[in-house]
Amino acid sequence: MNDAVELLTLQATDPTLLTVREFRHGLRDALRAAGLPERASNDLMLAFQEHATNTLAHGSPPPKNLTLRLTREGAHWTLTIEDDGGPFDNFDGYTALATWADKRTDLRPNGLGLRLIGTRFPDHRYWPGMPAAGEANVLSLTLPPRASEILKPFVVIVEDDPTQRMVLKYLLSDAFRVADFERAGQALRVVRSHPADLILSDIEMPDMDGFAFRRELAKDHRTDTIPFVFLTGHSDDETADLASDLSIDDFLEKPVTQPILLRTARRLIRRARNLRERLVLDREKEATESLSVNVPKQIGGVQLAAASQSATAGGGDLVQTVSVKGRDVVLIADVMGHGLAARFFAHGVAAYFRSVALGANAPSSVDGLMTALSDALYNDPTYERTVVSAQMLAVDSDGVVEVASAGHPFPVHLSAEGPALVEIGGPLLGLADDLPFPSRQVTLAPGDRLLAYTDGLTEIGTERQDQTAAMQRLFAYTRDLADRTPADGLKQMMDRHREDAAGTSQDDVTALVLGR
Repeated sequence: MNDAVELLTLQATDPTLLTVREFRHGLRDALRAAGLPERASNDLMLAFQEHATNTLAHGSPPPKNLTLRLTREGAHWTLTIEDDGGPFDNFDGYTALATWADKRTDLRPNGLGLRLIGTRFPDHRYWPGMPAAGEANVLSLTLPPRASEILKPFVVIVEDDPTQRMVLKYLLSDAFRVADFERAGQALRVVRSHPADLILSDIEMPDMDGFAFRRELAKDHRTDTIPFVFLTGHSDDETADLASDLSIDDFLEKPVTQPILLRTARRLIRRARNLRERLVLDREKEATESLSVNVPKQIGGVQLAAASQSATAGGGDLVQTVSVKGRDVVLIADVMGHGLAARFFAHGVAAYFRSVALGANAPSSVDGLMTALSDALYNDPTYERTVVSAQMLAVDSDGVVEVASAGHPFPVHLSAEGPALVEIGGPLLGLADDLPFPSRQVTLAPGDRLLAYTDGLTEIGTERQDQTAAMQRLFAYTRDLADRTPADGLKQMMDRHREDAAGTSQDDVTALVLGR
């Protein structure tokens, strides 16, 4: 059901700046024909133009072939740019510098493209190729960003040898988001503003060696507790003693195998996260209290029902309702993660929602409200490493529902013709300033139902990877809503889901049902 559909492929031999212009016009026409919102289309076109121009101007050697591909898979649009020129060394490291280290400052012109990629496409992937072996360099950009990628732990590699750095990145990239740096000073600038989940560092490096790097991290409480591992080719006692005195977490000798590297990384990240959650439990007892599901039972001729169940204490799902200029607006949101930390951030999202909705200058449309909420999260440094998806539904008494979405699963509209997805995309909240969010209207006829939900409803066992099976289960749940009141249908659906998910790894689950 979610197989990728190829919308555009453009190829050129001996590309020039004129080729970049022609490709951009072709991409513009394809995006318009496909109906992608204007702001998202502009982001994709500008990212392509910046990257392709830099490839032609700075690739050594410049590329002889350039390929652009645009595909769509479900709610996600992916732009892939391939070239056979000289690869960009340390692409992810320089993108991280432009995105986080200089986030609030002006950049030189050659850094604007990297900042655009880092902010608008946080799950971008760049793989340097080997032109001599016929392997192209590949940059992949996806809108809206995939939460499964953004949620991966963030690992920083500091290694001055480019071959070693590329090998380490290759070994880690399937399980983690990785930024690699050739100099410790670069990494220090990034982790001070965007703390990593783990740092892997060489010892012998120019300018600042690994020991000096660790000492600098120890001076700041925000970076001192980041799990830290030395990777070195030296196993002498003096080096080991110096490393031990700096309170590092582990010491791995090169060359390190992938199983040992992954096992060490996962162990240290898991331990650090468990410690943070225990601190939340000790200091923020109120965060364990669930946010009450807040929806009215009826708005005019529309009945509403909502329910939520958490996989662990706390949980990051929420449903809240406010009245905005005479319209009832319901927010359903999912703070990615589990437990007390997710619940803590969910309280904050609910507070920001009420603040922007009840303000004197509150936008009247749900897309405007979503932009205002996203801006509030973007400008709060606390949420810099928090992934939040959401939907807002403005419910009119005559059965017209205006829906805006921020990286959230598609709602399902159950009509006399059966269940159908309401395809509406949008970026996750808080990724950048002044983000646009598309909106759609759904008209509920008598007997119709509209289901909004968090992804825990469909992610059961192996169905986390099998989207077709997940959609089949979702449509089966939706059909159960027919011929019942929203409250009765929702209760049966949640009971059925609880039985289906028994014995599997569970996520928080929240669902909202509207019906006439």
